[in-house]
Amino acid sequence: MRAGALIAVFAALAAAPEAMAQSQLDPYEILSGTPETVEVVEGDLLRVAGQLVRLYGIDAPDQDQQCESRRGQPYDCGTAAKNVLTMLTRNRDLECTIYAYTSGDSGIGRCFAGGTDIGLAMVRGGWAFSHRSLSHRYESAEAQAQAQSAGFWSGRARRPWIWRAERAAAESE
Repeated sequence: MRAGALIAVFAALAAAPEAMAQSQLDPYEILSGTPETVEVVEGDLLRVAGQLVRLYGIDAPDQDQQCESRRGQPYDCGTAAKNVLTMLTRNRDLECTIYAYTSGDSGIGRCFAGGTDIGLAMVRGGWAFSHRSLSHRYESAEAQAQAQSAGFWSGRARRPWIWRAERAAAESE
């Protein structure tokens, strides 16, 4: 009886090769890039082989977002985050697992450079924040970075989603 059930399952799969092919793609798409095809756009946004990819579960400061160093000096922390991500990806092949697409056709996923989860590296280094409303994946890395005063945690930084909301409110006045 068991062998008969297994034969029926295999027969059904063989009769529908498109279903078998689709199951090999599910649930996610893999996007690969070489150093020549990877461009850092922001501290949490890459262009990989022509496709925009937002790093899943993190939020890095935007360009022109101001932070304060441990000495109280202002600096553009969006540019700092972009520079760190550039260093993490420089001269390395990337492999991104795309989980979803935005309405603007940007991919959202995790990317690895030489086996290193670059979203995790950004949060652990204190150059991006765990985006808790999307994922809890990097919360412990953020707590570790904060405890070690790493990156932005050595001074003062507003979480990017708060900074954006405050900026939008100020512009609407």
